[in-house]
Amino acid sequence: MASTLRTIGFLVSTVILFLLYPFIYHPLHGVFHELLRESVPYSIINEIAAGSNLLLSLILLGTLQGLLKFFFLLRHRKGSPVVMSLPIRSFSIADQIIYYIVPLIIYILPLFLRPHVNEIIAIKVGVFVITIIALRLWLQLSKKSTPCYFLKEGLLITGFDVRLDLPIHPLLENSSGFYPYEKLSEYQLTDQRLTFKLPFDAYSLVLDCKDADINEINEFLQLMKVPGEIQQ
Repeated sequence: MASTLRTIGFLVSTVILFLLYPFIYHPLHGVFHELLRESVPYSIINEIAAGSNLLLSLILLGTLQGLLKFFFLLRHRKGSPVVMSLPIRSFSIADQIIYYIVPLIIYILPLFLRPHVNEIIAIKVGVFVITIIALRLWLQLSKKSTPCYFLKEGLLITGFDVRLDLPIHPLLENSSGFYPYEKLSEYQLTDQRLTFKLPFDAYSLVLDCKDADINEINEFLQLMKVPGEIQQ
């Protein structure tokens, strides 16, 4: 997406999360306190509630950005028939890293800065591991829900893309957006992947085509006058 839309999406989703935050933290803390107060120390309840709050906040922020990106791009789908679609190849580690850095800073870094009792250390590490696993599974679901559509006017990558698209960050790999065919420098097609080079960006669009008819894809792209060929 254009830088302006990326900035708007990030700011709007951040403001909404800020407004909703009190309605997440206090009820969640109250629920854990009621459920665990008779069997678990208050300090541990705080750690569990804080971990759950962080996980839900990250998921909510990503969901808000994903919905905004989806609605920004919805106009490209209206009135434009889908010729075919392919799954995107991957979400790169660089595109996911913010989801992993935040829990690392909150849970693991403090363990090296000041002493903690063993129970708190175990809880922090456990909550960190659970958070990372949950976010990893959630990002995998998002990747599977974000295909690339071949329209008559260009490529459209859209869906439930929950990657945090920070305006100060370079464009995400396989970023949600609309890519007119005339803006694509070239393509390279094999029986496993389809790679599009973009003229002014440092990354490519990489699609998975191992279950597709590569001859049909090649014929369509040649019809759309995109330079490229099948690679042996």
